[in-house]
Amino acid sequence: MKELKFPISKSQTYLLKTIIGDDNTSIENYNKWVDSVNFVNYIDGESYALIPALYKRLSSLGFNDININRYKGIYRKAFYKNSLLLHMLKAIGSELNANKIPFTVLKGIPLIINYLDDIGVRSMGDVDMVVDKKDIPKTIKVLNNLGFYSDCGYDIYENLDTRHSYSFSNEKDLEIDLYWIPLPVSYKHIKLDNPVAITYKSISMNILAPEDFIFQACLHGASWDPTVSIRWIFDLQTILTIEKEIDWNHFISKTDETRLPYIFYLQFKCFNELSSIKIPEWVLDSLCEKGNTQLSKRHAKNKLIRPKTLLGRLNWYGYNYQFRENNVIYRLRHYPKHKLMMSRYDRYRDLLSAYIKKYILKKNTKSN
Repeated sequence: MKELKFPISKSQTYLLKTIIGDDNTSIENYNKWVDSVNFVNYIDGESYALIPALYKRLSSLGFNDININRYKGIYRKAFYKNSLLLHMLKAIGSELNANKIPFTVLKGIPLIINYLDDIGVRSMGDVDMVVDKKDIPKTIKVLNNLGFYSDCGYDIYENLDTRHSYSFSNEKDLEIDLYWIPLPVSYKHIKLDNPVAITYKSISMNILAPEDFIFQACLHGASWDPTVSIRWIFDLQTILTIEKEIDWNHFISKTDETRLPYIFYLQFKCFNELSSIKIPEWVLDSLCEKGNTQLSKRHAKNKLIRPKTLLGRLNWYGYNYQFRENNVIYRLRHYPKHKLMMSRYDRYRDLLSAYIKKYILKKNTKSN
C-alpha cells in the first residue's frame, strides 16, 4: 500500500507554516502561499478560517504587504462575530447556572477564553456546549426562553440515541450546537472524564482537560468529511504553546478505543512537519505501532483519501446540495446524503438502516 499522508494541499501547507512555523521561515512561506492562491477571487474555506490567525502572525512579525488590509478586515469580522457569540454564551450560561445545569464548552470557545489573548484570532461559527443527557429537556427550555429554536422537523427527545447534538439558532442567526455526547455517536463509548472548572465573566462552566481537548480536536479533524479540516492544527499548536506538560499516555490510551490510531499518527506527523512545537517522537512511534495493521491503514485510506471514480466521489463527498436530484445515492436510496446533517441520525449507516427497514422490510419506521 502506498504511504499515506494527511491530505492537506500545498497552499494550505504554506499557510500553516506561516502561522505556526518558525519565525525565520514564516515570511518565505507566506510569499509561497500568496503565489499559490488567488486571494481576491478564491480561497478554500478551511484556509479562510485561518486568515485572522494569519493577520495576527504577520502583525507580530511587523510584516506589511498589499493584502494586509484584507486580512485585517477578515480578522475584525471574526472579532465582531466572536464578541456576539461570547455575549450569547454569557446570557445562556447565566440561565444554565441559575437552573443548576452544569455544562462544558468545546472547540473555539475554550481556546479563546482560556488559551488566547485575542478573541479575534480564532474564527468561530457557533458555540459548542455539552450538557448531561438528563438535562436536555431543561436546557432546551432555557434556549427556547432565550429565543433559540431548532429547525428539525421531528421530536428531539425521541431521537437522543441516534444523534450526539442538535443545532439551535435565534433570529439574529447566532447558533449554538447543543451536545449530550461530546464525540460523534460512533465513539460515544469513549469517556472524556476530567473536565476543568473555570469561570468566565462570573459564569461557571467546564472545559476539557488538555489531553481530552487534543483528542476531541484531532478526532474532529480526522472524522469530518467531505472537507478535510486543518483548523485542528492551529488549535493543537495553541494548546501546546500554553500546556507544557501533556499526559500523552492518557491520549494514547484513548486511541485504543477507536479505529483511528494510524490517522492520529498521520495527523501528528503532519503537525510536526509544520509546527515550531514538536510532539515527542515516542508518541508518534507508539501510534504508528498501534496502527500498523492492514485494517487500520485501510480505514485511514477510506477515511482520508478522496476516491477517483465518479461513484466513489459521490459517496465520499456526500453532501450534494445543489444537484441532489441527480445524486445517484438520492435516486437509488431515497435518502440523499446531504440530508444526514438535518436528520435525526448521526451516521449514514443508521440512515440507510432506517431506509432498509421502511422500504425493503416494510417495517413501520419513521422517515425524515
